[in-house]
Formats: sequence, structure tokens, C-alpha cells
Amino acid sequence: MAKSASLRMKPEEAIRAGEQAEQLLKKDKTKLEGRLEPAVIDGITEDTATLSDRASKATTARAQRSAATQKQNVIAKRVCDRVIACRSALQKTAVPKEVLKAAGVGKRITSKSVKTALEAGDMVVEAYAKYPEEMRAAGLLPADMDTIVGLGNALRAADLAQEGQKVVSTTSTAQRKAAQQRLEQGLMKVIAAAELEFVESDPARVAQYQALIPARPKRKKPAAG
Repeated sequence: MAKSASLRMKPEEAIRAGEQAEQLLKKDKTKLEGRLEPAVIDGITEDTATLSDRASKATTARAQRSAATQKQNVIAKRVCDRVIACRSALQKTAVPKEVLKAAGVGKRITSKSVKTALEAGDMVVEAYAKYPEEMRAAGLLPADMDTIVGLGNALRAADLAQEGQKVVSTTSTAQRKAAQQRLEQGLMKVIAAAELEFVESDPARVAQYQALIPARPKRKKPAAG
């Protein structure tokens, strides 16, 4: 499959260029459409609208992902705090070593890893099911296990939602880039047509079309050593 061309503009620049091109073409459509492939002019209108819609949704999606990440982090920390409290109680009450091992005492735990946090919570709950008397003697109650299970379920749900948003985001980004690439290609064709049509009759009009594509600052050459 051929490699797609790189984008010339930022999304907001492409949207602005598309809207400006639409205004220019209201006057010049009949003069330029004979020099263009079918649907180029209509395509600019459609792709500008699509890109604008996608860009707006991308902004909303980023805000949603940020909120979801914060929620996930809060739940993961709550799981870890509960597990650490349980481990600490077991260590302070001198329960048998096999109970400590089953509960994961000494194992790494961090709220930065959903997998690690969930595994740590599961170990405590499973240890309680295996050694209920020993852990009850350390002050741990069934209600503590219910809390860890509930937080674990909430964390799994939050993580699953995050993964789903990543898939949607990847698809949306690909669609936005495809629309912008079509728009930029259409704009270049229209600019070329305007240059041919107005090269002698209206140089100022040519300049208006050329201005649709923002100029990039030239890179400074490094000073000779």
C-alpha cells in the first residue's frame, strides 16, 4: 500500500483554509471547475465540514479521556491503600508466614499499574477465603474484603472503558487525518487552477488563493564554525 502524504497544516489551519476557499469559489467556481476533476470543489466543502466536526469531537474526547484517567487513578489508589492497610495489619499481628505469603505481603504494589493493583487486591481476598480465622484474628473483616472486591470491579470497568476510548480515538484520528489529507490535496488543485486561470488577468486573485496555504518559516542554517 502506498504511503500517505504528510500533512502540510495543523487541523485548525486546514479548516480555516477550507472555509476561505469556499468563499473564493463562490465567485470563481464557474471559471475554475473546467480545470478541475469532478467533485474537487464539492469535496473541499465536504471535507472542511468533516474535519471541523472531527476536530471538535477530538477535543471532547481528549477531555473525556483525561477525566476517565483521573477516575481510574483514584480507584487504583484506593485499592492499593486498602491492600497496604491489610498487609500492615497482618504483619503487626504475627500471623503465620504462609498467610503473609498468600496475602502478598512483601510483593510490589503501585497504583500506577492497574494490573499490579488488581493482582494485589485479588491476593488479599483469596487469602481471606483460605485463611479466614487467621486474618480475622488480625482484625480483617468480611466487609473489608467486600470493599476490595467492589473497588477491583470498579477499576476493571474503568480500565476497560479506557481501552475502548483508545480504540475509538485511534479510529477517529485516522478519519480526521484522511479528511484533512483530501482537503489539502483539493486546495492545492484549486490553487493550481487559479494560478492558470488568473495568471495575467488577476494576479491579486492568484495571491488570495496562494495565501490559503500558510507559509512555513524557513529553517535557519547553522552558522559556519
